[in-house]
Amino acid sequence: MRPNFQLWNERYHLDPYALTKSAILDLQTALLPEKQHAAKAVLFFLYTSGVAKEERLEIQAKTELIKAGEQIVLSADREKIIDEVEALIEKLSGQNVKIDEQHWKYESLRVAALLLHAPFDTVVMETMIDAVTLLLRWKSIPADASFILLWNLYEKALLPIYKRFFAVAEPDFWENYCALSLKVMGRYLHDAAMEYILYYEEPPGSQISVSHLERCAKLLDVALEACYLIHRLVPFITAEIDRHIYDFCTEVITKSNPQPLITYSYRLLDLSSEDFFITLPKEQINTLILKSISKLPKE
Repeated sequence: MRPNFQLWNERYHLDPYALTKSAILDLQTALLPEKQHAAKAVLFFLYTSGVAKEERLEIQAKTELIKAGEQIVLSADREKIIDEVEALIEKLSGQNVKIDEQHWKYESLRVAALLLHAPFDTVVMETMIDAVTLLLRWKSIPADASFILLWNLYEKALLPIYKRFFAVAEPDFWENYCALSLKVMGRYLHDAAMEYILYYEEPPGSQISVSHLERCAKLLDVALEACYLIHRLVPFITAEIDRHIYDFCTEVITKSNPQPLITYSYRLLDLSSEDFFITLPKEQINTLILKSISKLPKE
C-alpha cells in the first residue's frame, strides 16, 4: 500500500489501518447527495487502486459501489470511461477557471479511479498524464490521485504485457512524467518541511510537537516514493540535458544522501519560512529521510 494513505485519517477522516471498512461505513451512512458522491468517490478509488483488495474487502467494496449506483464498476467500456474522464478534467482547463475545492478533493479521486478501472492502452496512458497535468495545476486539489496514477504507470512500465503501449508513447512522454513526479514530490516535501518548522515552534517533547514530527515522517515517505519514481524512470528521457535536471534525485536514492532533498526544499518555501528552515538543526529530518529511503523497493 502506498504511504500517502497513512495521511487519510486527516484528509478523508478514514482509519488508515482499515481504509476500506471505514469508507464503506461512510458510504452506508451518507444521507446528503454531496456526501454520498464524496463517499462513493473515495471507495471507488480504494477499490481501483488495489487498497480494497489488499485489505481483503474487494468484493464487499464492489457490492457497495453497485448498490450506491456506481454501475461503471461493471463496465469495461474504455471509450465510455475516457469520455467521462475528459468531460471531468475539461472543467479544470482554460484561463480564469474557478473550482469548488471541496468538490474536487473528491472528484480528483473519481478521475483517477476511472482511469485505473479502464482497460489499459496508449489512450488511457496518455489520458493519465493529461489528467495529472491538470490536477496538479491546482494546489488546492490533494495530490493523492496524481501520485497513485504516476505510481500505476511506473508499475505497468515494468510489466512485459504493457511494453507495446509504452513503446509508441510520444517522445516527450517520460520527460513529462518526471516533471509531474517532481511536482508531486515538491508538494509532499513542502508540507514535510512546514511540519518540521512547526515541530521546532512547539515546546520540546510536547504532544503537539511529536504529532508534527510524525506527520513530517509520513509526508517524507510519499515525497521519497515520488523521488524514487524519478530516479527509476529518468533514464527513459531521450535528451541528456533534460536527464541531468533530475541528477539530485538519483543521488538521494543511490547514495542515501538527504542533502540534495533538503537543498531542493528551500526553493519550495516562501521567504520567511525558508529563512527559518535554513537555521534549524537538520539531524531529525535527515534521519527521517534516511528511514523513508530504507522503505523504498530494493533495486
